Amino acid sequence: MFPRLVQFGSLTIPTHSACIALGLMLGLMLAVRTARLLALDADAVSNLAFTAIAGYIVGGRVVLLATHWHELLQYPALLFVVNSHSPAVLYGGIAVACAACGWMLWAERLPLRRTLDALAAPIALAAALGCVGAFAGGAQFGSATTVPWAVRFHSRYALMWSGTPLNVPLHPVQLYEAAIELALCILLLILLRLRHRDGELIGAWLFLAGMARFVLEFWRGDRGVEFFSGFLDLTQLVALAMMLAGGILWMRLCAREAETYAI
Repeated sequence: MFPRLVQFGSLTIPTHSACIALGLMLGLMLAVRTARLLALDADAVSNLAFTAIAGYIVGGRVVLLATHWHELLQYPALLFVVNSHSPAVLYGGIAVACAACGWMLWAERLPLRRTLDALAAPIALAAALGCVGAFAGGAQFGSATTVPWAVRFHSRYALMWSGTPLNVPLHPVQLYEAAIELALCILLLILLRLRHRDGELIGAWLFLAGMARFVLEFWRGDRGVEFFSGFLDLTQLVALAMMLAGGILWMRLCAREAETYAI
């Protein structure tokens, strides 16, 4: 595939990072549109989304620096090359982004559930483009397979940056996830224009995206920290938490609607 998008001398721009940046930019633009459809302050939601992006980028790099400072002293460029498939970048960035968003929600006095509904489709779009970038760079690669649509990676950069096995037929699991996230984005945009209760859209994304990630992880070749004798990994535990959060949110909304009809 194409792990390197552009190279200027010794400076390399990874395709994965470029796709993540593009996804975040398009997600930010879409968030402004969805905020207006939900009668929210578009500027406040835009500021919230930008804060989340900045928190994800800065937080991930700070955690990466704290956990891999010895390697970064030898190879400083890794601070910009390592992508979101690194647990330090991914979970560190998400944690800081969530904390920053919590502060912005309080500062801007935005309604929590409706604001999260406005961000549901943009998150799915950004995730889809991030998965396309992962496929181009060989990150988050699939397990070995004999299916007719299997892919083979040949670039030594995919091996160096992501540990991707070369010349081995693999499940294009990144494209599976990209297609699911794009379908979820379209579904959420359709539901956005229909009558719905605040919290339904983010609840739907949490449950459906979590379920997809849980299943797809069984076809992942670069499984992370494993639990229960290797049956589940950290990503699947996070996916279960997403499904649980989405399910609880939907059940609470259904219970409130039932109480309203009872009255």
